[in-house]
Amino acid sequence: MRQPAIACIYYYSMIHDAKQLERSWKYFHPDIPVVVYDDIYSYKMTKECGISWGGPVILKPLTEDYKLVIHLDADSIVTSRCEEILSGDFDVASAKCNNHLGMAGAVNPGYFYKDISIDNYINVGVWAINGEKGREFLNEWIELNKQPESSSIPFSDNGTFNIIFYNGKYKVKILDEDSNPYYYGVSSAWGYNGNHWQSWRQIRLEKNQLYLRHKLIRLLHKAGAGSPDNRFNFDDLFSPEVSKWIKRITN
Repeated sequence: MRQPAIACIYYYSMIHDAKQLERSWKYFHPDIPVVVYDDIYSYKMTKECGISWGGPVILKPLTEDYKLVIHLDADSIVTSRCEEILSGDFDVASAKCNNHLGMAGAVNPGYFYKDISIDNYINVGVWAINGEKGREFLNEWIELNKQPESSSIPFSDNGTFNIIFYNGKYKVKILDEDSNPYYYGVSSAWGYNGNHWQSWRQIRLEKNQLYLRHKLIRLLHKAGAGSPDNRFNFDDLFSPEVSKWIKRITN
């Protein structure tokens, strides 16, 4: 019988951030194991599989032992218990590069793939697969990424994920629907061109939780942009009070 859940961190040369993310996950989810995969292992797995990105092939072996497998990009910080990932009737769940309140998330993809607009475009910084259908999704994603034509799909792994996410075969869950009272990943920021966390200076601490506007923040995702060494610079990105709180949960 497979175990309930595990979180996987793929650090892609961001080991400092990965360690901070690991500590923040453990702070809010001490009951759920987390594993961190380094670049050497991920490069080995992608070469063996014949794809360019390690996320799906790294997680695949974990599905043998765990019913629910959660992927988190290393440049993320968990700031609340992620209940929406841990429960619910879904095969695959993820967050959006959304355009909530007209303030776009991490990156404007610059195109609308088929009928997937920026308002619905999924970002693979956080995603989870659940049960047998989730494993089927993962296998289909891996196989699509092996196809020569996948290299022409904008934003490669994000693009192929979106194609399968919206193909109607799977029960999907968008973690940060506009109507939800919480933010996941990139949805807690706005703007493009290297400034997509402009809103983070407005994040406030209330009753030991982080909020932006009226919504609770579950997860912050820097989405690959920022300082030259790819590290979170808390004092630059957040107010002093919020920076101090985040340092506490990540140290």
